[in-house]
Amino acid sequence: MMKFIIFLAVILILYYYLRKLFSPWTRGTFRSPGAGRGASGNRPPPVTDELVQDPVCKAYCPKREAKSMVYKGKKYYFCSMECLNKFRKQHG
Repeated sequence: MMKFIIFLAVILILYYYLRKLFSPWTRGTFRSPGAGRGASGNRPPPVTDELVQDPVCKAYCPKREAKSMVYKGKKYYFCSMECLNKFRKQHG
């Protein structure tokens, strides 16, 4: 009985080892170590852009691509010129 339990343990360890060894090929993509990482090699580069919400259609878009307008001292961001023009018409 003890030999059977040891045999199962060895088979289980071997299975997990081989699964981990061959997993890059079974997923269809193989990446070399360090691929997709930042200059430090430890983590991806930081996100430098933020999402802003359009007050008209409530869509989110990257701040660098958004159209902006200052109204009563507050800066508003819009996903398109159409939304910016709608805002201008609504708020005079």
